[in-house]
Order: sequence, then C-alpha cells, then structure tokens
Amino acid sequence: MSTIDKIRAIFYSSAHAFTASEELVQEIAFLVDEGYLHYEEFSISTKEEYLEQIEIISRKGNYDAEAEA
Repeated sequence: MSTIDKIRAIFYSSAHAFTASEELVQEIAFLVDEGYLHYEEFSISTKEEYLEQIEIISRKGNYDAEAEA
C-alpha cells in the first residue's frame, strides 16, 4: 500500500470519516515521503477487544463501564 493510500485510510476508514480534502491527503503523504513527518502504524486494540467493550457498555450504563476501566 502506498503512503498516500495509508494516509487516505486514516481520514476515510469508518462511518464517521473525517471529510479531508484530497489535496490535504496528498500534502501529508508528501511530507511523510520526504521525511518531514514520521508515520508508523501500531495497534491500539483488536476487533475482539473492541466488540467485548461494546458488549460491556450495552449491558451496563456508560458511567458504569468507565468506572471499571
């Protein structure tokens, strides 16, 4: 996957996608490719952990779920 595709995926990867312009995506990709910005992917969670948290929140109130975290 090219840098521009990776950057585009950050802004347009969900139902609540940030409506960035293509020009902005191209500028960020340029800065990454030229070494002015560093881009590194890392996992913050798994899909299974996400679904587990959604299940906990749906069973309890949002306040209760945050108190357990």
